[in-house]
Amino acid sequence: ERSWAAKLILQLKTMVNYSSSTTLLVLLAGLTVATCFNKLVSIRRRRPTTEMLTMSKSTARPGGMLVVGLNPASQSILRFDNLRNGGVNRATKLVNGVGGKGQNAAKAAAIFLSREGDPVDVTATQFVGGATGQAIQEHLADLGILQISGLTEATTRKTVTLIDYQKGGEIPEVTELISPSGTITQKEI
Repeated sequence: ERSWAAKLILQLKTMVNYSSSTTLLVLLAGLTVATCFNKLVSIRRRRPTTEMLTMSKSTARPGGMLVVGLNPASQSILRFDNLRNGGVNRATKLVNGVGGKGQNAAKAAAIFLSREGDPVDVTATQFVGGATGQAIQEHLADLGILQISGLTEATTRKTVTLIDYQKGGEIPEVTELISPSGTITQKEI
C-alpha cells in the first residue's frame, strides 16, 4: 500500500499528465495551497504523523503555486579568480543556499511572483533529512517559501559549485560537485 505522500504525487502527475518525478509545477487557480493540498490528500487512507511530515503554516491567501522537488540539496557556491586543479585554492566568495530543480523553481517563482503586486504563496514539497535537510527547510522559510516536507532518515545531499573567473575572463568556468542522494525507504514514501 502506498502512503498518502506517494498517492499525492501520483495524483499530481495524473492531473497534469506529467511523466517525470523530478520537478512538477501546479498552478492552483483560485484556491489556497492548503485547500488544494487537503483536497488532493483526501485520497489517502490514513492521516500522516508528525514523524512523516512537516507542513509550514499558510497565510491562506487565494491562489498559489505548488512545486514538487523530490531531490533538494544544500548548496555551497564558491567563486575563484584562477582555480588550479591539484593545488590549494582560496575562494574569493562563498554563498550558501538551496539547490535542486524543484527548489530552484520555487525560489524563482517566489521572487517573480512577489514582484507582481498581490502576494502569491509558493509551496515546495520535498523529502529532507538530517542537518542538511533542516538547513534547507530554514533557508526556504527565510525566503517565504511554504513547505510540505517528508522526513527521511537519510541525510539530504550536498552540492558544491565552483565558479572560476580566469584572470581577465568575463565568462566563468563552472564545475559542479554533487554528493550521492540518500535512499528514501518504502516506509517513508
